Amino acid sequence: MVSQEVEENMSHGMPETNVDGSTQPEEKPHQGSEDDANKDEKNLKKKRKVAIFLSYVGHGYQGMQRNPGCKTIEDDLFEALHKSGAISDANADDSGFQKIHWARAARTDKGVSAMCQVVSLMMIPYPDDLIERINSNLPDVIHVLGYQRVVRGFDARKTCDQRRYEYIFPAWVFDPSVQSVSQGGEPSVADEKDESLTNSKRRRVLTERDPNFVFDEACAAKMTSILQQFEGTHNFHNYTVKMDPNSPQAKRFMLKFECNGTFEIDGEPWVRMTVLGQSFILHQIRKMVGMAIAEYKGIAPEGSLKYALKARQRIVVPMAPDLGLFLDECIFKAYNDRWKDLHGPLSFDVYRDEVEKFKMAKLYPSLARRDREENVNASWLQGIHEDAFKFSTWKSGKPTGALVGSKKRKNEQKQTEKALNKKMQAPPSLMAHLSAEYSD
Repeated sequence: MVSQEVEENMSHGMPETNVDGSTQPEEKPHQGSEDDANKDEKNLKKKRKVAIFLSYVGHGYQGMQRNPGCKTIEDDLFEALHKSGAISDANADDSGFQKIHWARAARTDKGVSAMCQVVSLMMIPYPDDLIERINSNLPDVIHVLGYQRVVRGFDARKTCDQRRYEYIFPAWVFDPSVQSVSQGGEPSVADEKDESLTNSKRRRVLTERDPNFVFDEACAAKMTSILQQFEGTHNFHNYTVKMDPNSPQAKRFMLKFECNGTFEIDGEPWVRMTVLGQSFILHQIRKMVGMAIAEYKGIAPEGSLKYALKARQRIVVPMAPDLGLFLDECIFKAYNDRWKDLHGPLSFDVYRDEVEKFKMAKLYPSLARRDREENVNASWLQGIHEDAFKFSTWKSGKPTGALVGSKKRKNEQKQTEKALNKKMQAPPSLMAHLSAEYSD
């Protein structure tokens, strides 16, 4: 178990403080001991409650959260902390996560990256070059930015007020001339090169891009007007996996959702979208963006997005690929309002320049390269069409995949969810648990 020894504030000489404002009793100072120097050294090596800031590229990982048998960000970070001496041998076993009160501010899904993830834990913040030691034991796609002392009762997940995610797509995805058509249409260059496509997928191809298309301010304003329909409190049971519409978990509050225009990666324009919310459920952002793009391009009729928000029956909506999604920032407003004068505010600002360098050196080139080599966005857009989702039938009250009335529809829904489970490479029991409990 974690030691219950009372800790003193290293910076202020004050008793350790809990989130609720209570304090641990102060230790009485030792006087006249011949071992004062040794005890001071030992005190430095005590575990302290800290918040670690880190960035990572999620490709190749089964998500952030530890999942035995799967490659996760937390496993690599935990091992690096142990090798660096921040976690003792006694706490490095299978129960170590519980012993040191490990918590992450957000669970990122398989393949999803993060630029400012926050993890809280009890660790030994010693020696001075600890950050360099930790990073030397991490793969180059994971980078610890720094750490900060926090009050003893701090929990990164429970204390995080808001989470901001960013989603990027190549600008050609929004080109109205690029549509998924039946085999009679003209195939795109990306489609011709993609040898991974199955025979069934080859029945549909993408039309050619307009070389003169530019994603301008009017395009950004149009996309923002669609995304803003998600703002406020809504029932997102159709924007996740296997969730009952009556579940309290389905209700989420989105503070802001907008399109921020374009920027360049390797000379090509990419479109940036950002969403700020209190918390998100499994696949919610990917489904929101997938549905918004379908409506933007006119594949889904206007009003389809809002209908899927309000409908009580289950509707299968498009889910965008994980490629361009990443956690951009975790915000601790209420904590900072109360405790910023104790250990300083928890803020991403001090790491912003370092994170931008990580984005340009690691994240963006990785995303663009994967899209070129694997045709991720082209393959996804090829599957977004009326035949697959029956958008035009939604408002009739019998949308495809709805659990209303027929065994055939129920079986279709089960097959769709089974395919999603397989894609996530997680057992159905785990998927059900995540659908019910996922709240980051």
